[in-house]
Amino acid sequence: MLQARTSIDLKKANTTFIQASAFRLPFADSSFDLLISTRFLHLFGSADQHALAREFRRVLKPGGTLLDDVDNLVSRWIYVIPHFIYNVVRYRRVAPDSNYNSPGQALRLLNQSGFSSPEIYGIGGWHLYFVKLLSTRLAYRFGLLHRYAPFRLLAEQFVLVGKAS
Repeated sequence: MLQARTSIDLKKANTTFIQASAFRLPFADSSFDLLISTRFLHLFGSADQHALAREFRRVLKPGGTLLDDVDNLVSRWIYVIPHFIYNVVRYRRVAPDSNYNSPGQALRLLNQSGFSSPEIYGIGGWHLYFVKLLSTRLAYRFGLLHRYAPFRLLAEQFVLVGKAS
């Protein structure tokens, strides 16, 4: 939060920062039309991910939208060696502090937490770097394929979209 506060002009942005537990958000039920969570759920195990998703659902208005991202379990296994090297080089550790979800787990997370019509889109992948060496345009087009099965299995993350029931 400190980084956010120092990088924004609060007077111009009309922004308020609130520090609170995500397990007990300090907002009334049905307060928001949209909730965006990023680089967060992967820090928690399955039970906590479900508790957080239920809390997200609580503060969303009926029909409100949740946008969230989770790390892809399948791509972590496909790219186990490059991820191992990345974690050793980048973080000086063997095991990352992440809990990965398969596409099915991610969709069940939303379904079981009170979201209807959940959608999942694959995004990103270190392998796109090598395609980019050939062509940025080709890398972009290939990256768009991650949104769809079976290419989403190559994506490093998923964006989850759910409508509050």
